[in-house]
Amino acid sequence: MASDQTKPDKILLVANWESDVGYAWWLMENFWVTISLHFKQKGIQSVIVYPKVTHIPETIQAAAIEVCELDFNSRTLGSLLALRRFIKQHRIAFLYLTDWPAYSLRYLLLRLWGVKKIVIHDHTPGERTAPSGIKKILKSLVQRLPWITGDHFIAATNYVLRRFTDVACIPRAKCSVAQNGIIPIDLSNTDPDYAYQAFSIPRNRKIIVNAGRASYYKGIDFIIECVNELINNRHIDDIHFLYCGDGPEIDTFKNLVKEYHLQDHFTFGGKRSDMRNILPSCHIGINASHGEVGYSLAILEYMSAGLGVAVNNLASTSGSIYDGVTGLLYTDLDMVDACQTILRLTDDDYRSELGRHAARAVIDRFSLNGTNEALIASLNSVFSYQDKERL
Repeated sequence: MASDQTKPDKILLVANWESDVGYAWWLMENFWVTISLHFKQKGIQSVIVYPKVTHIPETIQAAAIEVCELDFNSRTLGSLLALRRFIKQHRIAFLYLTDWPAYSLRYLLLRLWGVKKIVIHDHTPGERTAPSGIKKILKSLVQRLPWITGDHFIAATNYVLRRFTDVACIPRAKCSVAQNGIIPIDLSNTDPDYAYQAFSIPRNRKIIVNAGRASYYKGIDFIIECVNELINNRHIDDIHFLYCGDGPEIDTFKNLVKEYHLQDHFTFGGKRSDMRNILPSCHIGINASHGEVGYSLAILEYMSAGLGVAVNNLASTSGSIYDGVTGLLYTDLDMVDACQTILRLTDDDYRSELGRHAARAVIDRFSLNGTNEALIASLNSVFSYQDKERL
């Protein structure tokens, strides 16, 4: 039997939320599984830590990743000592973090405890201000300190890559892109009546859909304002808005719909597991988020479903849209422009043309297979043994 000193080192995958949080964390689960299966072939095992383990996702179970409960982010003395024991007992040599800062004194401790390489994969949304003058010089100097910064940084989109180099001042040589992607929706076997039947929507209405977390950050209140303008002020009766999701502001949004007397044209569908069936039976997908990573996964899903897509024109949301080809951009927070954009997409022929180009773009540029290949290519250059005799 191998002693602790001859056992191969491991990769630690760190979850920031408990094990059944859902939403876009399915993408992180996909990354963890992809990493585990790839490096297992090289003799390197993967361990994942959740701050709280409830239900373990089936994909994680199937990949045979060792699952542990540990609050990696806690800064108490007891938690740090527990983390130190964990790193040493599990012989953690490689660390894959999601949405962690570019530099931290925590990285120094981790390296002292035995971690050899730290990779940060950033999906954090929003726009940042690029530094200038002395602040830019100082940030650039910090990013060249090897002990307190990551060894490599993976951007979820090209927008995040520019944020790495322009805002965080990370050297370009330490950065790569694994552009977010999805599994394209198979449009050859979809039911055009699915959403109508599931939500009892009148068949003569075109369905405008939004999916995601119910928060002001996602712009749901703005969308409701647009629906109010179209229904109550412009008297457009042949549209219906469908929102699928839940979250902290869901009751506020439901009350706003009631205040505007929109219940007959606005459906709260709740959090759904059948979005890939719902979306192809809708017509228009709308995004009003105040910031993403360059685009959201929901936008890619609208595109893949062949919908006419309306997206606000922020750099942090519109990166997947080629205006007038794969969707339409409207001026952020401009209700008049947003409503006009929605009305343009009610034209069947125009919407169908945009939808075909959008679905093709997902296959060509935003496929999850391509994302995973780029991720592994980045990690292969970082998570490699210099002392291979230890395997």
